[in-house]
Amino acid sequence: ICQNVLIYYIKEAGIQIFDKIASATSQSGYLLMGPSEQPFKSLGFEFRQVFKQAKIYKKISSDRNIS
Repeated sequence: ICQNVLIYYIKEAGIQIFDKIASATSQSGYLLMGPSEQPFKSLGFEFRQVFKQAKIYKKISSDRNIS
């Protein structure tokens, strides 16, 4: 995964990209983001920041059924 990529997209495209990344992340997976990036609030997915200095987030819930 490339860091600092989402900042170059308009908000709508960034939300779509983040939604795909979130759906591909395993139920207890981690998300690493670049220093300039913020996770978009994606419907049905929730990430909790576990290490602020390195912007590491852990997926803590998913309302979607991934098969």
